[in-house]
Formats: sequence, structure tokens, C-alpha cells
Amino acid sequence: MKRLLLPFIGCLTVCPVSTLSAAERVALVIGNNSYVHGSPLKNCVNDARAVAEGLKGCGFEVTLVEDGGLQDLEGKVREFKRVATGAKAAWFYYAGHGAEVSGANYLIPVDAKVEEEYEVKHKTLPLDQVLGAMDGSGTPLKVVVLDCCRDNPFGRGWSRSGSQGLAQVGSTPKGTIIAYATAPGQVASDGGGRNSPYTSALVSALAKPGLEIDAVFRETGRMVQELSDHKQSPWMNMSFYGSFVVRLGKIAEASSPLGSSSPGVVVSPLGHGEVGRSVELKLPGGVPIILQYCPPGEFMMGSPKSEEGRGEGENQVSVRITNGFWMARTECTQKQWRAVMDSDPSNFKGDDLPVEQVSWENAQRFIAALNTNKSLSDGWKWELPTEAQWEYACRAKTTTVFSFGNTLTTRQANIGSEIRRTKRVGSYPANGWGLYDMHGNVWEWCRDWYGDALGGGVDPTGPLTGDGRVYRGGSWNDTAADCRSALRDRFDPSYRFNYLGFRPILVLAK
Repeated sequence: MKRLLLPFIGCLTVCPVSTLSAAERVALVIGNNSYVHGSPLKNCVNDARAVAEGLKGCGFEVTLVEDGGLQDLEGKVREFKRVATGAKAAWFYYAGHGAEVSGANYLIPVDAKVEEEYEVKHKTLPLDQVLGAMDGSGTPLKVVVLDCCRDNPFGRGWSRSGSQGLAQVGSTPKGTIIAYATAPGQVASDGGGRNSPYTSALVSALAKPGLEIDAVFRETGRMVQELSDHKQSPWMNMSFYGSFVVRLGKIAEASSPLGSSSPGVVVSPLGHGEVGRSVELKLPGGVPIILQYCPPGEFMMGSPKSEEGRGEGENQVSVRITNGFWMARTECTQKQWRAVMDSDPSNFKGDDLPVEQVSWENAQRFIAALNTNKSLSDGWKWELPTEAQWEYACRAKTTTVFSFGNTLTTRQANIGSEIRRTKRVGSYPANGWGLYDMHGNVWEWCRDWYGDALGGGVDPTGPLTGDGRVYRGGSWNDTAADCRSALRDRFDPSYRFNYLGFRPILVLAK
């Protein structure tokens, strides 16, 4: 079982970046092939060597370990914590066998002999141990890439609670990106060549100068899907919201500027983007807001009659979105709201928590303030998404009940559970277009008046009048059924509550 934990997330920007010394970027890269008591692997050492060279080219000081036993790996992790202290970025890469037991992930040394499930935590390297060491270093950016999701090397008889592949990490330390070669619980391919499909794609992306960390990994994901004929889909957890250019240099592709040179505006590439591309703008006080590109396209809006829990107003209609748009990667945070509005109406307080207790009218005042204070070139303006744009972005080309499939769990979204409150934005996996918390956390206002039936066609905007404005996506207070991609409801535009928020988009002005 060879699985990859992908940990880089950021956004494209053309802001100048100062040159970093090697000591400011450190990496521990491990490749295990030669298992003494389990099935050997063929590509992992080659994968580790290729990633080590790629990271060196990006300015990382790299420690490479090949066919490491438990004592060696534990020692290298302790040393990694020491060298990462004071660094600006630390990257951990592991290729080899991995195992998930009772919801925890373990990296398997080449000398591990595991005959019973209870032995796993004593004879392997827990992923939590690696995460704890990196978090203890105080490094602001911690990247964990796990290309370790092959079949159980010891056979299936010893594991009762484990599954194929690795488990999604439930709580990600602040400033961490964790990237998997494939989705949780799935098995990734070794590939037929010298390197695994994931590592081949990652090394190719690392070679491109000027890309932010999220652009590197989203391009990696696209390449993996192409190489595997869409049978393998990389996965990612992240709690890093800063900007980090992986390989310094000029971005090869030309693009038009997003903003003017007005104070507080970062000039960023916009134009017509591509799926997975992101841009970062600065709100007053330098507070960043990151947006993901949603391309033009067609989709079926609403739910099929066979979908459990569907409402009367969800009959499917065909919709065409003619212009791409940029949607905020996360729900509007309290820090972003304060930067623009100089207030905070939220019940649950925290800079990176979504702003809530905002009415549709409040959200429109925020949008108006952005458009008044930020002069956007190239005909772009801020808006709330239409109901069609919201569902289109939520689905991200999926046709299932949720963007993650036909089920939704508390590992994938902040939905009705013991938490009973909002959580930091981006605490759960992103959908296929890099958007976080489209299910759960807080409901999100849309621009439209509510109509009893969905309006299809080209760029629908809903009825001209109504008795309430649309909100979408579900909240911390709702069950999975109320967080479906197609579910829709409305409130009076003045209504406020602690499960209501929003996220803005950038659209071409007509």
C-alpha cells in the first residue's frame, strides 16, 4: 500500500519573493523498497531520489533515507525536528508501505515484522509522531507528502479494524499541508515505469518556476488523473493559508493583472484561468483573500428523483455557465470581515472562523465596500454567487449527492455532531476545484430570490422578486442530508443567525 500525503497549498501571485537560503527550507525524504518480512516494492527508493532532487532544485536542504529501519527512521525524525526549528518551510516525503489501523496511520519500516494488529503501533512509525515533531519545530509551513497507499504488506489476516489505503487525518496542526497520493481508503498505483504516477507528476510540477504551493499540487493532481485514466485521485488536508512560491523564478505563462496599483491591492494574474488555479488579493490591512478559478461549462442543476431527502424545488434543469469566475476558497472569515467592515457580529469568535450572524443585506454591504474600495481592472467585480454558480462550484463536475460522493461524514465536513459550533475554515478536505467547506460549517447566502422551481438555461439569476433570498450548503447544526449539493432554502434578507455566512466571488462585469 503506497500512499502519498500531499502537503502544499497556496495561491498564485506575482509579488516579489526574497531569495531563501537552504537552511530556511528543509526536507526529510524517505523511500522504502526492501521489506524483510513483507512484500517488497520496486519504485519507492527511485521515487524518493527523484523528489529529493526536485526539492534541492527548489532550494531545500534535503536528508535522504533509503530502506530505513524503525530505529533509523525515529532518529531521523528527531533530527528533522531540530533542523526544522527556525526554518520557514519543512517538507516530509515518504514512499513505501503504510497502514491504517483504527483510524490512525502508520509508516512501515523495512525491518517491521507485524503478525498481530496490536503490534503495529510498537513496530512502525506513527504518522502522528512525524506531525508532532514538525509541529514542535514551530515551522510556519509544514508539508507532508505520503506516497504510501499500496496493499497491506503483511496480508489481511492480522488487521480487523484497518482498511486499504490510509485514513484521512482528522485534526491537522496549524500551518500544515498533508497530501495523499490517492483518496482516503483507496489504493494507489506503483506505475509501470521508474516512478509512481504521483511522484512523476509531483516532480514535473516542482520543476516549474514561479508557482505557489497550491498550484504545484493541483497541477500534480491533474497529471495523476490523466496518467491513471481518472482511476486515481490525489487528496489533500490543509491548515496553511499563507503564500509560498515553491521554485523561485518567473511564471512562464503570461496573464493580465487583476487589480490596479491602488494601495492595499496585490497585482495578481487573473484573466481566464484554469481549474485548480488560485489568486491572492489583499484586503485593507494586508489581510489576504484567496480565490479559486471555476471555468465556464454546463451541468445538471438540482437532484434526480431517486435522490433521498430531496425537496420539491430541486427538479433538475440544464444550466450553462458562459463565463469563468473566481470564488473565495473559504467562507468569509471574521478577520476578512473586520478588515472591510471594522466590526464582527459573530457568535463564535476567532480570526479564522467563518463570519456568521450576517444577513443577506449585511453580505451585500460587504460586497459593495469591496467594489467601492478596490479598483479592479479588466472588467471584474465582486458579487455574491448566483444559486447556479454556487451549485456549479460546489459540484465541481460531480453528479453525486455530495462533492465527495454519495455519503458525507464528520471527517469530510463540519456537520451535526458533538462539536456544535463553527470550525476554522479549511479544516476539512477541499472539493475538486479547491473550495473548502462547501458542505457544512455555515450556510452561504446566494444572490438570487428564491423560486419554487429552479431556473435553467444560460447563466440563470433566479426570479425578479420573492419572499426570501437563497442560502446553500448546510451548517454545523445540520445533518448530512441537509448539506447536499442540491439542497436549497431561503430566509428573509434581514435574517441573521449563528449558522449563516457567505463567500464572495469575482465575476466579469457586463
